[in-house]
Amino acid sequence: MNHPAEWAAVGDSFTAGTGDDPYHGGWIPRAAAALKRSGKIAGFCNHAEPGVRLDDVLESQVPCVKGHPRVISAIAGANDILERRCSLPAVTDRADQLLDWALSKADIVLTCTCPDFFAGRPQLRRLSSRVDSLNRRLEQRRRDAPDLVVVDAHRILANRGLWADDGIHPNPHGHTQLAKAATEILSAALT
Repeated sequence: MNHPAEWAAVGDSFTAGTGDDPYHGGWIPRAAAALKRSGKIAGFCNHAEPGVRLDDVLESQVPCVKGHPRVISAIAGANDILERRCSLPAVTDRADQLLDWALSKADIVLTCTCPDFFAGRPQLRRLSSRVDSLNRRLEQRRRDAPDLVVVDAHRILANRGLWADDGIHPNPHGHTQLAKAATEILSAALT
Protein backbone atom coordinates (compact mmCIF):
# COMPACT_ATOMS: atom_id res chain seq x y z
CA MET A 1 0.00 0.00 0.00
CA ASN A 2 1.28 3.48 -0.87
CA HIS A 3 1.74 5.79 2.13
CA PRO A 4 2.85 9.24 0.87
CA ALA A 5 2.53 10.90 4.30
CA GLU A 6 3.43 8.27 6.84
CA TRP A 7 2.30 10.24 9.91
CA ALA A 8 0.11 13.33 9.77
CA ALA A 9 -0.76 15.25 12.93
CA VAL A 10 -3.72 17.57 13.40
CA GLY A 11 -4.75 19.37 16.55
CA ASP A 12 -4.15 22.22 18.93
CA SER A 13 -1.25 23.38 21.13
CA PHE A 14 -1.04 19.98 22.83
CA THR A 15 0.07 18.53 19.47
CA ALA A 16 1.92 21.67 18.32
CA GLY A 17 4.30 21.26 21.26
CA THR A 18 3.55 24.23 23.49
CA GLY A 19 5.52 23.92 26.72
CA ASP A 20 8.35 21.84 25.25
CA ASP A 21 11.79 23.14 24.37
CA PRO A 22 12.22 24.49 20.81
CA TYR A 23 14.63 21.72 19.84
CA HIS A 24 12.19 18.84 20.38
CA GLY A 25 8.94 20.62 19.50
CA GLY A 26 6.53 18.51 21.52
CA TRP A 27 5.64 14.95 22.32
CA ILE A 28 4.16 14.13 18.92
CA PRO A 29 7.30 15.25 17.00
CA ARG A 30 9.46 13.49 19.62
CA ALA A 31 7.56 10.22 19.07
CA ALA A 32 7.70 10.67 15.29
CA ALA A 33 11.47 11.19 15.46
CA ALA A 34 11.89 8.02 17.54
CA LEU A 35 9.78 6.01 15.09
CA LYS A 36 11.75 7.39 12.15
CA ARG A 37 15.02 6.36 13.81
CA SER A 38 13.67 2.83 14.32
CA GLY A 39 12.47 2.62 10.72
CA LYS A 40 8.77 2.36 11.63
CA ILE A 41 7.85 5.49 9.64
CA ALA A 42 9.61 7.53 6.99
CA GLY A 43 7.87 10.89 7.05
CA PHE A 44 6.00 13.18 9.44
CA CYS A 45 3.96 16.36 8.95
CA ASN A 46 2.47 18.38 11.82
CA HIS A 47 -0.47 20.61 10.89
CA ALA A 48 -1.38 21.48 14.51
CA GLU A 49 -1.71 25.08 15.67
CA PRO A 50 -1.97 26.52 19.16
CA GLY A 51 -5.31 27.97 20.20
CA VAL A 52 -7.52 26.21 17.67
CA ARG A 53 -10.87 24.60 18.40
CA LEU A 54 -12.32 21.45 16.92
CA ASP A 55 -14.13 23.36 14.17
CA ASP A 56 -10.81 24.96 13.12
CA VAL A 57 -9.14 21.55 12.95
CA LEU A 58 -11.99 20.08 10.90
CA GLU A 59 -12.19 23.05 8.52
CA SER A 60 -8.55 24.10 8.12
CA GLN A 61 -6.24 21.21 9.03
CA VAL A 62 -8.13 18.12 7.89
CA PRO A 63 -8.08 19.21 4.20
CA CYS A 64 -4.26 19.50 4.40
CA VAL A 65 -3.82 15.77 5.01
CA LYS A 66 -3.22 14.12 1.65
CA GLY A 67 -3.09 10.50 0.61
CA HIS A 68 -3.52 7.63 3.03
CA PRO A 69 -1.18 8.08 6.02
CA ARG A 70 -0.21 5.06 8.07
CA VAL A 71 -0.77 7.15 11.22
CA ILE A 72 -2.92 10.17 11.95
CA SER A 73 -2.76 11.78 15.36
CA ALA A 74 -5.94 13.72 16.02
CA ILE A 75 -6.00 15.62 19.31
CA ALA A 76 -8.21 18.63 19.98
CA GLY A 77 -11.08 19.76 22.16
CA ALA A 78 -9.39 21.30 25.20
CA ASN A 79 -9.90 24.84 23.91
CA ASP A 80 -13.57 24.03 23.31
CA ILE A 81 -14.21 22.85 26.87
CA LEU A 82 -12.47 25.92 28.29
CA GLU A 83 -15.21 28.11 26.80
CA ARG A 84 -17.57 29.47 29.44
CA ARG A 85 -20.65 28.55 27.40
CA CYS A 86 -19.40 25.19 26.27
CA SER A 87 -21.99 22.78 24.89
CA LEU A 88 -20.50 19.43 25.85
CA PRO A 89 -22.74 17.47 23.44
CA ALA A 90 -21.57 19.72 20.59
CA VAL A 91 -17.90 19.29 21.58
CA THR A 92 -18.34 15.51 21.79
CA ASP A 93 -20.02 15.49 18.38
CA ARG A 94 -17.14 17.46 16.79
CA ALA A 95 -14.56 15.21 18.49
CA ASP A 96 -16.40 12.17 17.08
CA GLN A 97 -16.34 13.76 13.61
CA LEU A 98 -12.59 14.26 13.87
CA LEU A 99 -11.98 10.67 14.96
CA ASP A 100 -14.37 9.32 12.29
CA TRP A 101 -12.45 11.21 9.61
CA ALA A 102 -9.08 9.99 10.90
CA LEU A 103 -10.26 6.37 11.19
CA SER A 104 -11.56 6.47 7.62
CA LYS A 105 -8.26 7.80 6.28
CA ALA A 106 -5.39 6.19 8.23
CA ASP A 107 -4.32 2.69 9.18
CA ILE A 108 -3.81 3.73 12.82
CA VAL A 109 -5.20 6.74 14.68
CA LEU A 110 -3.41 8.06 17.75
CA THR A 111 -5.16 10.28 20.25
CA CYS A 112 -4.96 10.84 23.98
CA THR A 113 -7.15 11.27 26.99
CA CYS A 114 -7.69 14.81 28.14
CA PRO A 115 -5.52 15.68 31.13
CA ASP A 116 -7.21 17.38 34.07
CA PHE A 117 -5.98 20.95 33.73
CA PHE A 118 -8.16 21.90 36.68
CA ALA A 119 -6.92 19.44 39.33
CA GLY A 120 -6.24 21.16 42.62
CA ARG A 121 -8.30 24.20 41.68
CA PRO A 122 -11.64 23.87 43.53
CA GLN A 123 -13.11 26.91 41.79
CA LEU A 124 -12.79 25.06 38.46
CA ARG A 125 -14.25 21.70 39.59
CA ARG A 126 -17.12 21.97 37.09
CA LEU A 127 -14.57 22.05 34.29
CA SER A 128 -13.05 18.80 35.56
CA SER A 129 -16.41 17.14 34.91
CA ARG A 130 -16.09 18.15 31.24
CA VAL A 131 -12.68 16.45 31.10
CA ASP A 132 -14.18 13.31 32.65
CA SER A 133 -17.05 13.30 30.13
CA LEU A 134 -14.69 13.59 27.16
CA ASN A 135 -12.50 10.82 28.51
CA ARG A 136 -15.46 8.48 29.05
CA ARG A 137 -16.54 9.07 25.45
CA LEU A 138 -13.01 8.40 24.20
CA GLU A 139 -12.93 5.11 26.11
CA GLN A 140 -16.17 4.09 24.36
CA ARG A 141 -14.64 4.95 21.00
CA ARG A 142 -11.45 3.02 21.79
CA ARG A 143 -13.42 -0.13 22.62
CA ASP A 144 -15.29 0.10 19.30
CA ALA A 145 -12.32 0.91 17.04
CA PRO A 146 -9.33 -1.48 17.08
CA ASP A 147 -7.30 0.96 14.95
CA LEU A 148 -7.64 3.72 17.57
CA VAL A 149 -4.73 3.85 20.02
CA VAL A 150 -4.84 6.10 23.05
CA VAL A 151 -2.08 7.64 25.16
CA ASP A 152 -3.36 8.12 28.71
CA ALA A 153 -2.30 11.75 29.14
CA HIS A 154 -4.78 12.07 32.02
CA ARG A 155 -2.78 9.51 34.03
CA ILE A 156 0.69 10.52 32.83
CA LEU A 157 0.16 14.19 33.62
CA ALA A 158 -1.41 13.54 37.03
CA ASN A 159 2.02 14.54 38.39
CA ARG A 160 1.87 18.36 38.47
CA GLY A 161 5.66 18.43 38.20
CA LEU A 162 5.20 17.56 34.51
CA TRP A 163 3.27 20.77 33.77
CA ALA A 164 4.57 24.04 32.37
CA ASP A 165 4.19 27.23 34.38
CA ASP A 166 1.01 28.10 32.45
CA GLY A 167 -0.76 25.12 34.05
CA ILE A 168 -2.33 23.93 30.80
CA HIS A 169 0.57 22.42 28.85
CA PRO A 170 3.19 19.80 29.63
CA ASN A 171 6.73 20.97 30.34
CA PRO A 172 9.67 19.25 28.57
CA HIS A 173 9.60 16.42 31.12
CA GLY A 174 5.87 15.94 30.48
CA HIS A 175 6.42 15.93 26.73
CA THR A 176 9.15 13.32 27.22
CA GLN A 177 6.81 11.03 29.17
CA LEU A 178 3.98 11.42 26.65
CA ALA A 179 6.37 10.76 23.74
CA LYS A 180 7.67 7.62 25.42
CA ALA A 181 4.11 6.28 25.81
CA ALA A 182 3.19 7.18 22.21
CA THR A 183 6.34 5.60 20.84
CA GLU A 184 5.71 2.35 22.70
CA ILE A 185 2.08 2.16 21.60
CA LEU A 186 2.81 2.94 17.97
CA SER A 187 5.86 0.69 17.79
CA ALA A 188 3.63 -2.21 18.76
CA ALA A 189 0.85 -1.16 16.36
CA LEU A 190 3.12 -0.54 13.34
CA THR A 191 4.09 -4.11 12.50
